Amino acid sequence: MLRFTINAQQGSAGISALLFMLLLGILGSAFVAMSSTELLTAVNFRDGVAAQYLAEAGVQDALVKLKTNNNGIADNTKTTSVSLPTFTKNQNSPTEGSCKVTITGNGDQRTITSIATVNKAKRQLVVTVQVQLSGDLSDTIFEYAAFSGNLMTLTGSGAVVNGDVGTWHPHIENQNGGTINGDVYVKVRTDKKIKDFPSFKKKDYEDGQILENLQNRTYTLSGRYHAPNDLNMNGATFTTSPGDAAIIYAGSGTNLNGLINGNITIIANGDVNINSGNYSNLKIYANGIININSPLNNSLIMSNDSININSSSPNSTAVIYAQKDIIIGATITGSVAASHTLRINSGGVINYDKSIVQQLTGQAGSNFSIVSWNNK
Repeated sequence: MLRFTINAQQGSAGISALLFMLLLGILGSAFVAMSSTELLTAVNFRDGVAAQYLAEAGVQDALVKLKTNNNGIADNTKTTSVSLPTFTKNQNSPTEGSCKVTITGNGDQRTITSIATVNKAKRQLVVTVQVQLSGDLSDTIFEYAAFSGNLMTLTGSGAVVNGDVGTWHPHIENQNGGTINGDVYVKVRTDKKIKDFPSFKKKDYEDGQILENLQNRTYTLSGRYHAPNDLNMNGATFTTSPGDAAIIYAGSGTNLNGLINGNITIIANGDVNINSGNYSNLKIYANGIININSPLNNSLIMSNDSININSSSPNSTAVIYAQKDIIIGATITGSVAASHTLRINSGGVINYDKSIVQQLTGQAGSNFSIVSWNNK
């Protein structure tokens, strides 16, 4: 009887061990499956980001070809569809991918479709562009050193315009000996406005990388960024790699106090303060007032409101446009245009430079503006 009991106990222990091992096997399989799922999710996310950047690179390549009318591509796409050569990026790497770009025409508009594939991830961008095939600045507000839609005022002998002046107002108010070294053209008023303001809709930019809590260090930017609140540089440096570009959307106010040197565009939904620092090749489109307190180099500054160019920002090369008023107390080489009033204070000097205007407005080749930019 004792031997039988012991054997029965041994059999029961063996069954328990088998059940325990089976349970461990099931748990192990579950953990392996969970790990595989997490790994696959991470890989898909990585590939999706890579595909997004590759699609944006395809759009940028098409924009350059349209802007320079490379091989007559802007002309050709008026009547036919053009497919750019398929290109690949990061060859022989886990994120190797390919991008196909097509440009189709519709009158003065072109539609760029860029489809990028990285492994199983696919991203598609559809960008509509308004194209003007002309290098001629005539009959535009930027053919003048200074242009005003309403009253233009020169205050003091130190207020100088070197170049022709255009205005929709019947006369120019010259107080205390301001100087215009050029001809004055009174134009017939039209509804002309700058038409290349990008969209200010938050949803068009909020899928970009978040840009906040900036530190006093260098940030090499590429692609799209979204500052959900104020954009404060805090002494930071913004730059881009050669041939690359970045767009920053600021949901509120923008305070620049640092260094910007690269193909960088800031789209600000509020006011912009350009404070102490160094700013080159910068483009700013703002819904609010822009205060310029620092020199600019080869920069395009446009506001749907007013612009103040203070005396602390001497010797800038820029094209300046405001949908309302401009007050200028510094030296600008390029062109300055206000749809409403333009006031040039003593110490304010505008030197017209056609080559700078052509470069910054795109008139040196095909002038174009982005109408829409959508992920599909």
